[in-house]
Amino acid sequence: MFKILIAEDDIMSQTLLKRVLTSWGYDVIVCNDGDEAWKAFQSDDAPQLAILDWMMPGLDYITSTFFLMIPMLSTVR
Repeated sequence: MFKILIAEDDIMSQTLLKRVLTSWGYDVIVCNDGDEAWKAFQSDDAPQLAILDWMMPGLDYITSTFFLMIPMLSTVR
């Protein structure tokens, strides 16, 4: 099943996004901050897509995106 990660510190936004994505058949992982999201991406069964809050505790959107891009950039020649 296609996994989507939601990194959002606002409970209402978490609930709404999770409800909609689950109803569309996606497996949803909810994280409360950027640090939690980063740990989820380090797992063997990491999600294929992330919806990241712009400003959140821990790693913010920009820093998280940078860390996610590093492995991809290392394969570009």
